[in-house]
Amino acid sequence: MKRSIICIFFFVVSTIAYSYTVVDQQEPNGTHIRTISFGPGDKEYDSLKAMKMKYDSQNILISRILILSDAFSKEKDMVSQEEIYNPKGIVERFIITFTDEYFNRSGILKQIETVDANDNITDVEYHSSDGFLFKEKYQNRSNRFPFYKISYLSKIMFDDFVDDPKITDYGISMKYVSATSIIKFLNKPIKLDDKDKDFLNLYSKSRKADNMIPLYNKKVLVQEDDKNYYIMIQDSLLQYVISDEKAAISYYFGTRDNDFMIICTGFTDIPKKP
Repeated sequence: MKRSIICIFFFVVSTIAYSYTVVDQQEPNGTHIRTISFGPGDKEYDSLKAMKMKYDSQNILISRILILSDAFSKEKDMVSQEEIYNPKGIVERFIITFTDEYFNRSGILKQIETVDANDNITDVEYHSSDGFLFKEKYQNRSNRFPFYKISYLSKIMFDDFVDDPKITDYGISMKYVSATSIIKFLNKPIKLDDKDKDFLNLYSKSRKADNMIPLYNKKVLVQEDDKNYYIMIQDSLLQYVISDEKAAISYYFGTRDNDFMIICTGFTDIPKKP
């Protein structure tokens, strides 16, 4: 049975009361958890709801969880950040749990970052609601190819779209330039059609990257949730496309009339769960 000790501290300075609640929980394995809950008036309250610290049987800190306030959580897309300490008291991993809103638009629920002795991120693991997705060397993906669901980007691009049959309408977002999405490959590659080539040509010229045009000759049907999309994929990557296998694709995108166009630049395999 867990043993809980509740202590409430009040500090009065002038006419302002500062208060927080401390709860100690003793675990059967000898570890204990101290939870500090912050209230209005505490300097931490603007950013933190609570802080949980876990100690081993020798009273050495092994982890600390920062639980964000509602406003700060919404701003940062995070529910909490956990710091995992090694026996020397140095942080070796960060576990970031994202908000439901972030998960709904990205497909990512949790991210685990491994850091070296100089506090540099070396590896990153990504998790969805189904568990582990994949692990990679740190490459600042959140800036270069941030996680978004294709359905989320498609909705944004077509929200105010009105089809005019007299013209070919192209759309490229200045805010959402590139993305990473979790998909499943469905069918074998097929040749690009004239619409694909037209968009590829326009996109490459708009980005002053004409050298990308010869790299693409085929596209592959993929699935995200219950929707299917075609992605243009470089010839050099076609040999790695396996039907019914999941992957995290990095891509540029835009629209051509009613079609959402995806230009895949690379992908990371997601192994099937045993």
